[in-house]
Amino acid sequence: WREVAVQTETEDDRNGTGGRMRVASSQAASWKTPATVQQLVRRSRDREEDERSTEGLPASIQDKEMWEMSSEDVLRLSDREIRTLLRLKGIPCARRQSKQELTNKILPLMDEIERRKILLALAVSDEDYEQAQALAQEQGERATVKQGLEQAITEERFFEAAKLQERLEVLTMARADVTADEGSYDRYLDADDWYVETILRQKKNMQRRLQDE
Repeated sequence: WREVAVQTETEDDRNGTGGRMRVASSQAASWKTPATVQQLVRRSRDREEDERSTEGLPASIQDKEMWEMSSEDVLRLSDREIRTLLRLKGIPCARRQSKQELTNKILPLMDEIERRKILLALAVSDEDYEQAQALAQEQGERATVKQGLEQAITEERFFEAAKLQERLEVLTMARADVTADEGSYDRYLDADDWYVETILRQKKNMQRRLQDE
């Protein structure tokens, strides 16, 4: 790429009373232009590919906040789709970055449960079973409850699943930040379980009254 220096003329210059202001190529005001026709063509083609990938990105993913995305949502995306997603969310990224580098931009913004699932999948894929074991052992109560919920649903133990769902709602609503790893911040920032349970109970009672009306 070739740096293009910017040169501007002030009113004093036109009057012959001042000096000329120059912006050096090393300053932020400089522009980068393609040095060859081939680079210009490649740049246009890359832009067209990004525009096409926006059309292919599922609307269900586009409409989600980063902390709402599941591990399955992220793992099934191509590197081009991840770049599109990052751009939609206002997160800068470069075309030269690998899929892993792009994914690393998403991970800190995800629910810590789903982030751990991705890290665990990557560790297993890399045959780093020591890291996989450490990740599995580090999960807190909320992750354990969600794992139990998913297993109960799979095995059609729906009564147990309903109880686990209620517990997961309490643990999630109590968290000050679901994107932070459990234990990484002062737990007194979280709400007490009894307080959240009271709110959820009142909410359900109100919903029942509205349905009865």
